Amino acid sequence: MRITVKTNETNLNIPLPNALVFNRLGIRFLLLYLKNINVDIEIPTSAVISCYSAAKKSMRIYKKYHPSWTLVEVNTSDGENIKIKV
Repeated sequence: MRITVKTNETNLNIPLPNALVFNRLGIRFLLLYLKNINVDIEIPTSAVISCYSAAKKSMRIYKKYHPSWTLVEVNTSDGENIKIKV
């Protein structure tokens, strides 16, 4: 995964390994953080992890056939660009 932020002052490229972003430990930390900021989640943690694992597998298969897939692309009127490629 590559996160690219281009503004008038700076260009920032952050490469992140997919294994670091899409893993069970990361989703558990995310769920704990959401509970700490009082976001009400009524879905059991095991269900979230199994759903997340299925989504991860689907993204991995999709990436195999479309290697430069852009997940998010934001262009502002100020000329700033934010792009996340998987």
